[in-house]
Amino acid sequence: MGFELTRPLFLGAGVLALGIIVAIWRVFPPPLPRVRARLSLGLRLLIVLLLTASLAGFQVQTTPSRQSLLVAADLSASVQSALDNEAATVRRILQQRRGDDRAGVLSFGRDSQVEVNISKDPQFGEFQSQPNPHYTDLAAALQLGGSILPDDGRKHIVVVSDGRANLGDAVSEARLLRAEGVRVDTVALPVPIGAEAYVDRLDAPRSLTQGQRANAQALIITNTSTRATVRWYLDRTLVNTVQLDLPARETILKQTVTPAEPGFHAVRVVMDAVRDTYAENNLGEALIQVVGPPRVLLVENTLGEAASLEAALRSTGIGTVSITPQRLPRSAADLAAYQAVVLVNIPASSLGGDAMALLQASVRDLGTGLVVIGGADSYGPGGYAGTPLETALPVQIQLPQD
Repeated sequence: MGFELTRPLFLGAGVLALGIIVAIWRVFPPPLPRVRARLSLGLRLLIVLLLTASLAGFQVQTTPSRQSLLVAADLSASVQSALDNEAATVRRILQQRRGDDRAGVLSFGRDSQVEVNISKDPQFGEFQSQPNPHYTDLAAALQLGGSILPDDGRKHIVVVSDGRANLGDAVSEARLLRAEGVRVDTVALPVPIGAEAYVDRLDAPRSLTQGQRANAQALIITNTSTRATVRWYLDRTLVNTVQLDLPARETILKQTVTPAEPGFHAVRVVMDAVRDTYAENNLGEALIQVVGPPRVLLVENTLGEAASLEAALRSTGIGTVSITPQRLPRSAADLAAYQAVVLVNIPASSLGGDAMALLQASVRDLGTGLVVIGGADSYGPGGYAGTPLETALPVQIQLPQD
């Protein structure tokens, strides 16, 4: 049992009021017998004390005798080698609870799943649920656990994990639960560490001028000496294969690549180590943008329809490529080879929803220029209203109705 004051500053005012009442009583005693005078003073002091307690927000807190316990077990990829030990830990926690306590089990990885519902007789042997193991979102697990704990008793969450959470803010979520009266404890899960080699990062220039070479650099980290094969790719083409002995430390590997065409190009490094535990972290990737001479993509229903515009652009040294709507690039990487796109009287139906969404994303995210030449088949008559293309344009196709 305890108490709480929500507005403790009123205590000072109450003490001052008590002092004033006692001082007045001594200077101007009431014309009453001594016993009745003291009784009168006591009643006044009691009234002031009660008013002060009310204004200060005095609350008596009682602790419920019954507890609801939830064990949150980490089933992410980093603990897969210790699942038997983790299951034994969960069983031990459930067995050590008091007889009238309710308990349940929650498993989590990237998502959270209820393994055993909260009850007086939880039955748990081995893990049956299968949350996504590729990430560890402890914050989401705590949030779900706090929401399913009953309100008619003390609330307690015990987290069993190796502590390698990589999504969410578990500390902030635990503080919120504590403010709501939920106790959160942790049990460290020892996980055997096997041989591990991984690509920590791959660095490459963000942009190049067409014809320049790019120096890519990969950082590989291993905790044991091992033989490995490292393959370098430019886009989908194998550039180089290296076989080497990796020591138990950081190793830096370098590779020179020469992207030819303007646009975005992917540089990848893939490592295959003889002694390794997780193959999922053996890949590194970086994007390089090759900037060539400025080029404009002309989209025409009939090739040659914008011949005068094409001639004007070429006279200033700007390259042009003329295509029909059906040949419009379908990926951001292909569209990035052009600094601007010109739609020459093209209706929305000829472009399609995917192509218009791609144009909108390229304008918004990559800064690609977009010019729309009006005509009988564009803007309002061309069905631009309500499409991603209208969103990309600085005009409204339909005027707002008052």
